[in-house]
Amino acid sequence: MEQEEKGKILDQVKEKVTVVTEKITEVKETFLDDEIISEYKLMGSEAAEKILSQINESNDLIIRSGYLIKSVSVGLGVPPSVKLTFKYSKEISEAEEDALLKETEGRKILSIILKALFKSNDLYNKIKVGKFKMDTVGIGIGLIPDISINLTSE
Repeated sequence: MEQEEKGKILDQVKEKVTVVTEKITEVKETFLDDEIISEYKLMGSEAAEKILSQINESNDLIIRSGYLIKSVSVGLGVPPSVKLTFKYSKEISEAEEDALLKETEGRKILSIILKALFKSNDLYNKIKVGKFKMDTVGIGIGLIPDISINLTSE
């Protein structure tokens, strides 16, 4: 019986790992858009200014996405980088997500940020870890983009 229970637990772990791997791949494909990376390489410091400008003009859309801007950090290296931290505030429906993405058409950077936030939320919902809840999502935009999901205990 113990062996059978261990097998079930192992199967559950494998299933969670598969789900996490699929979600990470989706986020990577969304976020590591070659067009954005090449645009960022060419623009240098202008890219950071463009990102900050779009974020500043779009605070209402970000709030409607279920997140609040918690902090913005600008790395002054060559090339510069921007790190955005979003505080999770509420769940929104898929229809609301679609409507927000439609509103951001033509604003590629903002659209990618929203997609990354939505996919981070999807990932969290699939891998819920014990008594931890999603607190913040960090998005780093630069030559090597990254996304981090921070969980805190309830």
